[in-house]
Amino acid sequence: MTAKGQSATDERFIVQHYGAAERIPDNIVDLTFDNQGLLWICPEQDNIRIFDGRHLRILETSLAAGAPRWEYSRILKDATGRLYFFSEEQDFRYSIDSTGQLSQDASTRNTASAWPFNNGYAYFDWDRFMQNGRNKADRADRRSLRTQFSTDKTFYAFNDSTFIFRLRDSLFVFYHGRHWLLPAGSTAHPNALLLNDCLFVFGVKGVSRLTEPAGRLEPVTLGGDILKDSLYQTAGSNLPITVYLSANPHIACHQRLYRLRFRDPGHLETILVGDLSAIPGRIIKVDYNPRQDITAIATLHNGIFLLRPNPFFPTHFDDRFLALKRKQIYYPLLLKAKDTFFTGWAEFTCRGYYRVIDLAHTGAKFLFKDPKGLIWEGNRLSLFRYDTNGSNPTAMAVPPPSNRVADMCADENGRLFALTNRSLLEFKEGALRDLNPSGFPTVRGLGEMKYVGSGIIWFGTSNGLFSYNGNTNRIERLQEVPQVPVLNITKLSTGGILFTCYDEPYYFYWKKGHFYKIPVETGLALNEIGSVIEDRHGRIWLATSSGFFVTTPEEIEAFCAGDSRNIYYYKYGQEEGLRDLEFNGGLNPSNGMSPDGFLLFNSTGGLTIFHQDSVKELFPYGDIGLTKKGRTVEEFTVRDSILLPHDNDGMQLQVRVPYYGGKDNLQVEYRLTPTTNAWQPVGDQGRILFNHLDHGVHHLTIRTRTGLRPTDFVNRTVTVTVRSMFYEEPVFQWLAAAAILAICIAVTLHIVRLRREVRQKNISLHDQNLRLQQTLGQLQDNISMKEKLISIILHDLKTPLYFQSLLFNKINVSDYFTNAEARRLFHELKNSSTAILQFTKEFLTWYSSQRDGFAVRPALFAHRVVVDDLFAVYKDIASKKNLTLGYACKEVEDLFTDRTILEIVLRNLLDNAIKYTEAGEVTVSFEKQANGIAIVVTDTGRGMTPEKIRELHSYFHDSPQGSSPTFGYRFIYTLAEKIGATIHITSVPGAGTSVTVIIPDVPAAARVV
Repeated sequence: MTAKGQSATDERFIVQHYGAAERIPDNIVDLTFDNQGLLWICPEQDNIRIFDGRHLRILETSLAAGAPRWEYSRILKDATGRLYFFSEEQDFRYSIDSTGQLSQDASTRNTASAWPFNNGYAYFDWDRFMQNGRNKADRADRRSLRTQFSTDKTFYAFNDSTFIFRLRDSLFVFYHGRHWLLPAGSTAHPNALLLNDCLFVFGVKGVSRLTEPAGRLEPVTLGGDILKDSLYQTAGSNLPITVYLSANPHIACHQRLYRLRFRDPGHLETILVGDLSAIPGRIIKVDYNPRQDITAIATLHNGIFLLRPNPFFPTHFDDRFLALKRKQIYYPLLLKAKDTFFTGWAEFTCRGYYRVIDLAHTGAKFLFKDPKGLIWEGNRLSLFRYDTNGSNPTAMAVPPPSNRVADMCADENGRLFALTNRSLLEFKEGALRDLNPSGFPTVRGLGEMKYVGSGIIWFGTSNGLFSYNGNTNRIERLQEVPQVPVLNITKLSTGGILFTCYDEPYYFYWKKGHFYKIPVETGLALNEIGSVIEDRHGRIWLATSSGFFVTTPEEIEAFCAGDSRNIYYYKYGQEEGLRDLEFNGGLNPSNGMSPDGFLLFNSTGGLTIFHQDSVKELFPYGDIGLTKKGRTVEEFTVRDSILLPHDNDGMQLQVRVPYYGGKDNLQVEYRLTPTTNAWQPVGDQGRILFNHLDHGVHHLTIRTRTGLRPTDFVNRTVTVTVRSMFYEEPVFQWLAAAAILAICIAVTLHIVRLRREVRQKNISLHDQNLRLQQTLGQLQDNISMKEKLISIILHDLKTPLYFQSLLFNKINVSDYFTNAEARRLFHELKNSSTAILQFTKEFLTWYSSQRDGFAVRPALFAHRVVVDDLFAVYKDIASKKNLTLGYACKEVEDLFTDRTILEIVLRNLLDNAIKYTEAGEVTVSFEKQANGIAIVVTDTGRGMTPEKIRELHSYFHDSPQGSSPTFGYRFIYTLAEKIGATIHITSVPGAGTSVTVIIPDVPAAARVV
């Protein structure tokens, strides 16, 4: 927040007004600067405000103990600089607590010993005053004095031991441990002040000082600026004076405000502060900030005003000379001798002397004083040489083809060189001679010329920077500089050379053989630099079309070395009191500096002149204030650290740096490490905003510039700690680590124990394995023995059964058995023998298939052979049950499989079909399908349920242990699997069953064979 400077009737001062637009009420009852430079404002019936020159903070007062809110009367300051705020009737006292909020300190409401209303500027501690008596009697006298005060608000405290008060109709002063009666008529109101422990009274008859021990008032002389007031000179001591009490007291006299300074007990010095005619309304309070030379004025109806001296006000020249200079703006400035400047049409000193030489003098391009003190002047068509007094000009011939001299310079040996539009000349033996250097550029415009040493001359042109080498008599363009207009070439005290490029967003700096390109920020007018000069304080003044920009060689070299990202410029414009903002260039020289420190610049308004010591850059001082935004409108003062929860949404900080100058000159930056190491600017609003911050410790550093050099900063660092989740806290992590370690130890011990148990069990299992292997060996031997016995038994059984079958077949029944019953029994015995023999063969085949090394022997044979063998066995059985055996074939001739196994499978299926069919037909059919040859055994028996079919399938696939009535189907499934056949059962309960055996088709190789 920065208010623009008001135009005042007296241009010696800069007046800034702050009011409702800056949230400062119109009616102010008190204000004061604190030790840090912040301005504390006490409005009428409103909240206390803190103003830092840009930002305003309103302090909310808590409603406590019945205290009225927003009603304050005074801001008082104790000896340490601590501020106290009193309610409207001074029955409540407040101060600033550690959080930066107003807190109630004490209350005297409804007490007999109410404090008197203090209209002074210093806080007065009554308890300490009464305890500090010299003795018991003195302390009693002070308590008695305390109870006699009236309540008409006539009590003025200057410090802890000096105050003015009213008892009944008389004014007293307590001074040096005694109270004195002020003489009648000495003052109509207590216009008194304390300076250097001397009490001065401003009465209707003048200024006087209270003397001891008699208590008389001795006259005091006012000196200084007030004596220049013509009205005061006339009226003298009869002119009414108003005193404004503060640590730096002021008086108002004849619409002028003066600051008082103690010189000796009999003399007070006055310093003019400003013209009060520019400040409307009644003045209530005046305070002074000596660090920044700013005076604050509180008014009853118009807010506050800030006054500071204008360093650029031309105090030395009369209006006639200034008017003449405004008409003669395009003339170079040359220091002729001592402090006298020469322009061609006049000469003058910086302290007000001037002499007009020739107002009709033709405007010159350059002025140059050679080592002998002679002055050279060049204009568009001629070249003149003056004597050492600037008189008796002599025209100098310029050898053709040159016809215009742009500038001159001299080397360390006194040789003179002149730059023309066509060549480079040397003054030798009383005449200018053409050096005819090679490489002279063809350009439209020429700038400044400067000898840089070792026989080298640089000169600027509209097409870049050129260098003349006197040793080779050759001119070359310096390639490091673009082909742009180069206007100024300025040597600096550091040995570097600065040269500007007009209307370009950069300029150049040269040092020790290196060129450094220096860009200028967008918005600055540094692309239009008219002239450059370095004063004796090491400040570089860049005169532009928008005022002055000031920097230092240290800033430039820090940028060139990479130690800073940009160069700081202090800008002087209208807000700093500069009347003329546009400064002329193209004249050599366009500025000047006197030996005693005065600086001069040509401007469109004529001449800007000031002393280097009178212009002091305004920078902040003291600590950097920092407040944190609360959840509501309150702001809390930040001390050394900030603690945030882990789920924070960031934070908003307000930076408060007391500064009452131009906003462009305040540089406040911050950085948050370890997040970033780069400095970030704090915005115009003074706010620093952070979004969600990661947990951990951050360091927020804020710095503000306090001078023109790279090291001129004041830093403040605040530790920002963001709490982590409980599981991210160090204590939790230590506990977790300890717990994990304990668990690891427990697990390790458990693993060791388990390994021991495993080792023991492994030993036990190894022993058991050995025993099992022994048992397994014995069992395998037994099984092998049993298998051999079963094979032997089956083979041994098969032979007699086969012989018995042959025997039965050879016996003719009719020859041996005549009885029908005997023949029947014989046939049954024969069939049984055949069945037992067949079963023995089939069981032996099945048993062999279960052993390792069993081999299937496929062969090609006719399917009809299988059918005939089957029907030969079962036709008698079927006929006895009145069943018909049927046969069908479709596209099948031969089969290729193990015939024995296939016959066993089909024989068992046909046996089951006949067994479970009471009437009807049993059919065997052959059909060729895509996936093989299907052999289907169909009956018209009682059929099976789906559950029964699933049972048969599961019985085969699940390999149940033990016996079962369906073991025959397991027998069939097992053998079918051996020859690669699959079995599918479909059945309808009560209607019959179809069992399909699908065997692989005859391979092509078998068909060829």
